Amino acid sequence: MALSSPEINELANLLDKRYERLRAEVREETEQGDAFADALEATSGDSADHSVAHALADLDATFIDRHVVEMRDIEAARLRIEDGTFGICVGCGAGLGIGRLRAYPAAKRCVACQQQWEDAYPRDKMPSL
Repeated sequence: MALSSPEINELANLLDKRYERLRAEVREETEQGDAFADALEATSGDSADHSVAHALADLDATFIDRHVVEMRDIEAARLRIEDGTFGICVGCGAGLGIGRLRAYPAAKRCVACQQQWEDAYPRDKMPSL
């Protein structure tokens, strides 16, 4: 079932709000990381302090990377809105359904195709904390 114009507008608004939240979080995490690095540089911390600083920097980078990936998904969803393919599964061509899109407006696969994709590309191949 095709999405109506009001549904597409609702989902576009959700995408825009999420994108702005992610952008603000990336900015905040970057500024906090910079402030922490500056504070550590100003002190003569020992090796443990430097280890903690590096671990925190890695953690911040991981969060930022996840946010950037989601921001790219949102940008791709916006392009699908423009070209008229928003709400259509990239795997099988079925409609995603308004419920799935309200839960994750940047979704590009139906539940079945997403499960197949996750089975083919398990998360354990990706770096994790």
